[in-house]
Amino acid sequence: MYIDKVGTGGVCYLLDKTPLVYLSYFKGRWWIDWYTTKKKGNGMKTLKKRGTERVKLPAGLTSLGITLVIPKQPKCRVVDCFTDQSVFVFRNADFDNLLPQTLSASGKVSVVGYELTRFITEAKLAQVEGGRFTNLRQIEDLILRTERGESTGLLTTNNYTNIFFMEVGTFVLTVRAHRRNSGVWDAYPYPFSPWMKLHGGHRFFSIAT
Repeated sequence: MYIDKVGTGGVCYLLDKTPLVYLSYFKGRWWIDWYTTKKKGNGMKTLKKRGTERVKLPAGLTSLGITLVIPKQPKCRVVDCFTDQSVFVFRNADFDNLLPQTLSASGKVSVVGYELTRFITEAKLAQVEGGRFTNLRQIEDLILRTERGESTGLLTTNNYTNIFFMEVGTFVLTVRAHRRNSGVWDAYPYPFSPWMKLHGGHRFFSIAT
C-alpha cells in the first residue's frame, strides 16, 4: 500500500498494520515510525506515536568497502539516456513513461555499494543510509566507465543486477541494470515496491552522505 503521510510532505509506505509501522522518506532520509491504536468511547481510534528512528544497514547486506566519485552531470533528456547501442542492448520504454522529459543537473557525488547476501526486500534496501540518485547520467557514468575498462570494483558484471534508487521530487524509482554474459547491458525502471524480493548476489548502490 502506498500512501502520503499527512504533515511531512514526504512519502510513506505502510509496512505492518498491527502495530502500525511506517517506512517514510523525508528530507533526504528514510525513517521508521511505529504507533499503537486505542479505541475511544465513541468507537473512534486514536494513534499514539511510540517511537521513531533513522534506519541503519539491515541484515542481508554487506558493504563492498569502496567509494567512487561520480562527476557532476548536466541536465539531460530522459530519451537520450542508456541509448549507446554498443553498450545497451535493451532500454525499457518505461524510463520515458515514468520520468519527466528532462532531469536536472546533478553535482559531484560519492557512491557506495553493497552486495546482497540473501533474499531481501526493497523496503530493507531503503533503510540504507545515504542519498538517492537524481540523474540517470549518474548511473550511466558508472556503467560506461566499467565498459571502458576502469576497475571500479563496484558494479557486478556477471549477469546479476545492479540496483539504484532514483529520487525525483517525492517519487522514488528503482532502476536496475545488468550485464549479460554476451557483454551487453539491460536497463529498466519501475516504481519503488517495498515488498519486492531480491535474492543474494545482486548489488545495491546509494549516494554517500
